[in-house]
Amino acid sequence: MFGAFEDPARPDLAIEVIWPSGNLSKLDIYRMLYVPEFWGWRSGGFSVFVLKGENYEQRERSQALPELDLEQLAKFAEVRPMTRAVREFRAAVAGGKT
Repeated sequence: MFGAFEDPARPDLAIEVIWPSGNLSKLDIYRMLYVPEFWGWRSGGFSVFVLKGENYEQRERSQALPELDLEQLAKFAEVRPMTRAVREFRAAVAGGKT
């Protein structure tokens, strides 16, 4: 049984390592791969784009993880090392604090 974002005919996750410059935007690339949701990092926060039909629509919240507080998550995105960021994020979520 597959959930809303688990379709064996398309990727569940796209990881960009290096992409040469060209005429395609990142959203165009993910659209062609039928990635249902894309998060971009801009100005210290996440921008969420959800694929609707053939185009992405920007959203305030994740459709895949609607309960996730993206503003809270953004506070930990640049904490180093990553293990500290994960530990502090888990503590904040468990304690209900930001």
